[in-house]
Amino acid sequence: IDEIKLGRFRAIFTNLQDKTLVDMLPDRYYTSIVKFLESLPNREKIEYVSTDLWRPYRLAVQKVLPNAKLVADKFHVVSKANAAVDTVRRSIAKADQQKQGKGLRKAHKLFDKRAADLNDEQYLTVSGWLNCFPLLAAAYDLKERLYAVYEVETKEKAWAAYLNWEASIPPELSKPFKPVKTAFRNWKPYILNYFDDERVTNAFTESFNAKVRRVYRNGHGYTFERLRAKVLFTD
Repeated sequence: IDEIKLGRFRAIFTNLQDKTLVDMLPDRYYTSIVKFLESLPNREKIEYVSTDLWRPYRLAVQKVLPNAKLVADKFHVVSKANAAVDTVRRSIAKADQQKQGKGLRKAHKLFDKRAADLNDEQYLTVSGWLNCFPLLAAAYDLKERLYAVYEVETKEKAWAAYLNWEASIPPELSKPFKPVKTAFRNWKPYILNYFDDERVTNAFTESFNAKVRRVYRNGHGYTFERLRAKVLFTD
């Protein structure tokens, strides 16, 4: 379960095993999610449900699919660390109105990437900024190490790795990284469910959302009903 913002938030449901769209709703209200889940045939066979950190999704799944294992999607968790780095980057760029600040404002997409995904030129660019601004370097390191939490083998090791990560946050970065801490505290069991054998994520749904956005743009603002029909009944 995820959502896509097209004028307003629309809930979108996919089959992660078959990589298919199941349906899209005109909103993402709790009552709408419950009604839809209750309409699913053979819903007792659903083993895993991956969602973002929207509480109504969690409550609806717990009500209608009590035997399914709920997994908080890892990309929505680590994206909060990306957002924290971006907050620090923008704050530094705003404070430095000279040439460095201007360049730093334009480099925002590079800081969203994992260090391992940067090409040589991008790596040199990012390294240059990090060498100039130690606070940004500390934030970037925290982001990279949060991703590493998801590389451990078991729930127990993952929670221990997270606690070590949290303890390493310097006081001056406590505020921008607070949403990460809040997410782990509020969604702990569902975040840790990721470390079961299946390693379920919403990656397919996110990629499908990009396709839906393209259809919406190409249709110059389809009505919801027409957009839903377009993505459900065509290739």
